[in-house]
Amino acid sequence: MNFDHLDIVLTGTGLTAALVAGVFLTFSELVMDALGRLDEPSGIKGMQRINRRVFRTIFLFSALGLVPVMGGLSFISWNQLEGSSRILVIAGSLTYLIGMFGVTMFGNVPMNEKLAQMVPEALDSCEYWHHYLKVWTRWNHIRTVSSFIAGGLYLLAPLAGA
Repeated sequence: MNFDHLDIVLTGTGLTAALVAGVFLTFSELVMDALGRLDEPSGIKGMQRINRRVFRTIFLFSALGLVPVMGGLSFISWNQLEGSSRILVIAGSLTYLIGMFGVTMFGNVPMNEKLAQMVPEALDSCEYWHHYLKVWTRWNHIRTVSSFIAGGLYLLAPLAGA
């Protein structure tokens, strides 16, 4: 098996998508559950802090940075790869674009923005918090699965062309 530079980039992209999936899984399985077990104002304050902090993390850079990287790799793959390798890269890119980026921008982010404006101790904030926990986590499950599938497709692409 002879790997070239494109295979190495595809593999790195797949591993990065899998790492993004791992962070999302941690949120779905651990963080949101822990925040949900706190009293409402404490859970809201905790999530508000997390949402402010995420803007200064390598996670956000990695998760969002994969979007243009995958777009470029899809273009390159369309022109340089054949058969199942090409299909795997494009399918992985579309899965990530729709299931991670789309869900983030149209599902999780609007909910985060609404939560950011709330006063944690207010009654309407506490009521929203229960909705937020359930719906935000469902959206996050989609991001988790999409990132994992995209990562897997990217990791298979070099092997399919071998």
